[in-house]
Amino acid sequence: MSDSSYRFGISRDIHRLKEGTGFILCSTFIPCDKMVEAHSDGDVALHALSEAIFLALGLPDLGDQFPPESQDTLNIKSMSILNKALLDMDDAGFEIGNVTIKVFLERPKLYSFKSDMRKNLALALGVDISKVGLALGTNEKLDSVGQGLAIEAYASVLLVKRKVKEIYMGFENNIKNYLAEQLNKMGLDIKAESIQLSIPRVKEHGDYSTNVALRYAKQLGKKGVEIAKLLADECNVKGVTKVEVAGPGFLNFFVSNDLMTNVVKEILEGEKDGLTSYGESSEPSHKKVDIEYVSANPTGYLHLGHARGAAVGDSLARIMKKAGYDVTREYYINDAGNQIDHMGESLIARYKQRCGDASAEVPEDGYHGQDIVNIAEKLYQEIGDKYFANPEEHIDFFKEYGTKALLDKIKSDLNNFRVNFDVFSSEKVIRKSGRIESCLEKLKPWTYEADGATFLKTKQDGDDKDRVIVKSDGSFTYFLPDIAYHSDKFDRGFDMLVDVFGADHGGYLARMYSAMKSLGYDTSKLNFSLVQIVRLFKGGEEFKMSKRTGNAIAMNDLINEVGVDAVRYFFVARAGTSHLDFDLDLAKSLSSSNPVYYAQYTHARLYSIVEKAVDVLKLPLDLTNFDSSLLSSDKEVALMKMLKEYPKRIAEASSSLEPYKIALYTQTLSTAINEWYQQKNAKAIVMENIPLTNARVALAKASMLVLADALNLIGVSAPKHM
Repeated sequence: MSDSSYRFGISRDIHRLKEGTGFILCSTFIPCDKMVEAHSDGDVALHALSEAIFLALGLPDLGDQFPPESQDTLNIKSMSILNKALLDMDDAGFEIGNVTIKVFLERPKLYSFKSDMRKNLALALGVDISKVGLALGTNEKLDSVGQGLAIEAYASVLLVKRKVKEIYMGFENNIKNYLAEQLNKMGLDIKAESIQLSIPRVKEHGDYSTNVALRYAKQLGKKGVEIAKLLADECNVKGVTKVEVAGPGFLNFFVSNDLMTNVVKEILEGEKDGLTSYGESSEPSHKKVDIEYVSANPTGYLHLGHARGAAVGDSLARIMKKAGYDVTREYYINDAGNQIDHMGESLIARYKQRCGDASAEVPEDGYHGQDIVNIAEKLYQEIGDKYFANPEEHIDFFKEYGTKALLDKIKSDLNNFRVNFDVFSSEKVIRKSGRIESCLEKLKPWTYEADGATFLKTKQDGDDKDRVIVKSDGSFTYFLPDIAYHSDKFDRGFDMLVDVFGADHGGYLARMYSAMKSLGYDTSKLNFSLVQIVRLFKGGEEFKMSKRTGNAIAMNDLINEVGVDAVRYFFVARAGTSHLDFDLDLAKSLSSSNPVYYAQYTHARLYSIVEKAVDVLKLPLDLTNFDSSLLSSDKEVALMKMLKEYPKRIAEASSSLEPYKIALYTQTLSTAINEWYQQKNAKAIVMENIPLTNARVALAKASMLVLADALNLIGVSAPKHM
């Protein structure tokens, strides 16, 4: 990497202290009998840091930019100064690599505030706290600082050159930062991230719009249109070519065409195997997240509830990985307890029947599906009637054989559904590890005995009642091993745990939160995503497909009916909290009304355009170097806006744990693509005008890559031909 990829800045600031009631340091209020004498709010750390950034960028120092004698900057907030430095940094195409600050103060002692100061610094900079170093010291009662007359801070900063996508992604933040800075000058105290920007559907309304002037009109005691005019007149955000005031106070921002077309180049630069790196987090979180999903008992085939959980969980894992998380995909095997006992007894009955004992019956609370019959047949082919005389004496063998056979089938079916796991955890292993007993001991302060059973006090944390964890006969309820399992996940050092459960687990959430809280874990790390039931419809009426499992429709039955792509798409297309009515006729329809067909057909159309131009006609195109000014029609600009939205949509889906937002994006993107394709002359992309063809083919390929990438995030294929 060249030297221009890095910039380093260092600075120092010092302020006098006087009698008072406290001061601000590192954006944190320090209550004490001192205050800072300053032209601003006197945050000496932010002043030093801001100047370090200015100097790293080769800009004038703090005194030149904010003269202490100027009335215009009197009482300016230090955060406003820092925001100015961060805006300049963004404009120059850099980001924070690392920040180090050391504060010298004799008293008060600052150690108890250190954690908050560091957190607030990270928040102000918009970086992970790992990039912020903070040290505190005294001057051993020497000089003015040591005598308690002053506070001093040193700051150093490493700036790292951003990639194109990061500059581009930072543009919206630049507008928000500008608006926040101006509104705060008017007397408000708002953060940039609280400001909402929208993308107008009509080109005449600009590229971005906001109602921020109307929103704060009452607080400022002015009309929205007056505030909007002030904000428009002062705007100097790089890349904004014009700001218009509309209606009672809406602000419409118009941006340079280069900013729009840059997205095409970046997408193409990130191409790999028919997908694109565009949309990946520019700042990997390095947060470790464990996503548990499916976790079906190895007692039968997967049904539609399992399938929807699989589609949601796997899609979420793909999205969060794209968003920069370190993702572990986990399956918890309930291979111990009553359900495994019943499965083993059911397998014995089917085995005896296969050996010729017509009187053998599956227990009433056993498993009656065809899957157990199939396993019994396979077992018979392997061992014959070896255990026919006394199968009950070999119950452990039958349980282990059946569990393995069913789990192998589950793994195979999930693999065909494009769902895989990194970790398979076992309840049996948890039981043998001693963790259950350890958790039980730690939970004693929050338990009590009643009717011979042990209850955990979960009602106090929002559960509808306290829960039994040890029965009167001394055996564990299913809840206690689950507690031990979640304890194990916490102890593995994950920053975030996500459990994707069926709707029948709704009452489970409060009791698990309570248990983890009682064990001393940070329950803010524990997240649940519930998926509702699926109903099948055909011909407008609910449809009862075959039930090979004995009690529910098998996942494979639906896949065989409509295909993996349709099942994956439809199961993710709605929020997991919503019931899903799966229309079989729609899923098999070859029309634009079928959302998965529409998206896949759109991808194939784009592939055909690129293939014809590049491979068939052998046009002398250079998709890495095209005249972006030629992409100027309304539909082209609208399409590029939609492409630009992709990283934001990924971030939103990841943070909210809602994969359906990516499915929705594939539809809005497909619509924008087809509207562009249908415009006058757009179909004739391959033409004699090579520069225009080059630009349009580049846009087509970029759109194709993003659409394929978005479909891949929800586990749906992107065919080249249809």
